[in-house]
Amino acid sequence: MALSAIRGYIEIFHSRQRTQAHLDYRSPAAFMQRFYLTDRCLANPLRPPTNSD
Repeated sequence: MALSAIRGYIEIFHSRQRTQAHLDYRSPAAFMQRFYLTDRCLANPLRPPTNSD
């Protein structure tokens, strides 16, 4: 039980929230969020408006 609580703390608060130098001083969670948002935007770029007269 205690070991499980310690692992949970390390995984959530230490590993995901702590900023990392190799991630441009962002937390792993923030880095992944930005990565997926950028990836999604690149996969579905906005189309320029067209004249539908």
